Amino acid sequence: MDWRAAVFDLDGTLADTLQTITVALNHGLAVLGLPARQPHEVRRMVGEGIGVLCERALPAERQDLLPRLHAEVRAFYDRNTLLHCRLYDGVEAMLRALDQGGLRLAVLSNKPDELAVRTVEGLGVARYFDCVLGHREGCPRKPDPAALRWILERLDLDPRDTLYVGDTPIDMRTAGAVGLAAVAVTWGFRDREELLAYAPRYVVDRPAEIVRIFLGGEARA
Repeated sequence: MDWRAAVFDLDGTLADTLQTITVALNHGLAVLGLPARQPHEVRRMVGEGIGVLCERALPAERQDLLPRLHAEVRAFYDRNTLLHCRLYDGVEAMLRALDQGGLRLAVLSNKPDELAVRTVEGLGVARYFDCVLGHREGCPRKPDPAALRWILERLDLDPRDTLYVGDTPIDMRTAGAVGLAAVAVTWGFRDREELLAYAPRYVVDRPAEIVRIFLGGEARA
């Protein structure tokens, strides 16, 4: 298959933000006098935006605190967007190779739009992308297909030769909702076995494998 474009998830796919998110969440929990969450717990909570993260972090009997927790976490994240944030090893080399190979690239995240843009710019890789889109008010979050369809239309991409690359079931469902073949990455926030349940077209363990899919043959996992 001659793939011509890729849409990437951000957190857990391009950027290792687990510690960033954990610190922001625990700041909010501390302000409310609640116990901290460990990174292995937060890893299972992320993927559907800050609001869902906060809802999952609160005890069932303290959901009344959700608006306050959301506000505290968002404010902290606004001030510390790049705290502990880094690209996964091999990601920048992958993006450079895809860009040099003539691929059209985009980012679609459930992170608030301004934070998604700030993260991509702060990590120094914005030049590789034709579009970076986070969650905007009035547009449903992934796995709703609306935002992905918007990217495809804006960049005039054909779903038949575009891959969606992500690390969670949310990403696999988003790709499927629009008819894109999915690439599941195993270095992010979910395990290989969980991702395999969604029958992605490819499963990769290293960013270099994505380069091979686009530019050097289709080595399936």
